[in-house]
Amino acid sequence: MQRARIGRYVSSIVLVWAIAAGNAFWVGGATLYAPAMQQRRDTLHRAVLSGELPAGVGSWSEIGANSAALRLAVPWLAERMASMTGLRLATTYQLIEWGSIAFAIAMLFLLLRRYFPTERALIGCLYLGSVLPLSYFAHYFHPWDKPALALWLAASVLLLADAVVPAGVVICLAVLVKFDAVVLPALYMFLYAGRMKASRLAARSAYLWLAAIVPFVMLLWLRPGAAEPRHVIGQLVANARAFRETWYVYPPMIGLLLPVILGALGLKRASRAERAMYVFGLAVLAILAATTNFMEVRAQLPALTLLLPSALHGLGRLAGTEVPPGAPA
Repeated sequence: MQRARIGRYVSSIVLVWAIAAGNAFWVGGATLYAPAMQQRRDTLHRAVLSGELPAGVGSWSEIGANSAALRLAVPWLAERMASMTGLRLATTYQLIEWGSIAFAIAMLFLLLRRYFPTERALIGCLYLGSVLPLSYFAHYFHPWDKPALALWLAASVLLLADAVVPAGVVICLAVLVKFDAVVLPALYMFLYAGRMKASRLAARSAYLWLAAIVPFVMLLWLRPGAAEPRHVIGQLVANARAFRETWYVYPPMIGLLLPVILGALGLKRASRAERAMYVFGLAVLAILAATTNFMEVRAQLPALTLLLPSALHGLGRLAGTEVPPGAPA
């Protein structure tokens, strides 16, 4: 029994290491962290840290970096790591990427293990691992996405456990890494509306909203020109054009279509919390479709993870298998 448990732990560590290292150092090394892009990355790195546009550039949008200067935490950490260790800046970014992916997979496993036995939870983790390579394309500097994913999942696990105080701390950190996490308190409201007293839900939600909004407002105050206006109609048109040109290999179709369909099939079997995560994940995707280059799957990974519990129920429905009795509730 002890030997089997040790074997499971070792296998899990090897799996997480393989997914994280393969993506951060091999896929990332040929794309996001490719040597040919080093000068452009260094330029944007310095711009984000200083909050000032590179010389000769008229706007953040001009270099595909709208709101990038609000995402200070990871560039600051990479800079500190490089100065303390003597490592190249690109190496410190890859180490942060590697650690973030490993932590994200561990958090996703904990999330899925609440509802499924180990084997099915691992299927969800493997699916995320299969989609991760798509997140390295279509831009040259987005080192905050994997840390943001890891913190999003950690906050989701805490929210599902109703551990509000530590969840607020994690949400605050997540907003400093990438402000997309400012919507996470709404997930708590989706999860617990009708399940607890309205006054208690309001008080806890207020704390979470403060934890999310205060750092976001602070970032806007520090960098008032970093968030340039987004043109929703123009963005929708651009996304529609990109889909029309590449629909058969459109990255969101590759990464999202299956969990969306399986999730819809699995809603009948899903718990209330799993249905809430699925609906909230779709809402986040709708917002991203209207405000971002939807082809960039990297921004959609947090929403994808919320679709996976219902999708795994849908997979079980197609396979004719139920979650075994005694699986985590």
